[in-house]
Amino acid sequence: MATETKAAKAKTDAFKRIAVGKVQTVKASEIVRQNANQKPRNASGENPYREGGSYHAVVSGLRSLGLNRLHSFDAIVPAVRKAMGSAYKAFARKDARNDETGKDARERIIQNVSVVARKDYGAPLRKVGFEVRYDGREKQAGLFRLSK
Repeated sequence: MATETKAAKAKTDAFKRIAVGKVQTVKASEIVRQNANQKPRNASGENPYREGGSYHAVVSGLRSLGLNRLHSFDAIVPAVRKAMGSAYKAFARKDARNDETGKDARERIIQNVSVVARKDYGAPLRKVGFEVRYDGREKQAGLFRLSK
């Protein structure tokens, strides 16, 4: 009986998160647990990033828009948001680290697209035969299959 009470309490407890001097209450059900050692949980192996993570959502969102062509940021943001599913609420509510230069959810999604396009962060994706191409001046990005 005591273990049932603890489990029930864990589901209903609220957690407090402190960021830049602000305290925000978050429901336990809204927290997405991410373990850096966690392997991707996808059968296809075409998305090497941790399921539930932002980079995984970027690749899934770009894939849903179509391979081998650039898409506008206006199309990418809703696709990535859809790929995030219910985790988007927590992502959007996250406080900016800096009041002057902090980004909103839309800008953070675009930044994550640019990060996955980098050589270092994009390396796992290139290992499985894909890469993200990003053009910040034209406000476009896309997922491209690499030739073998």
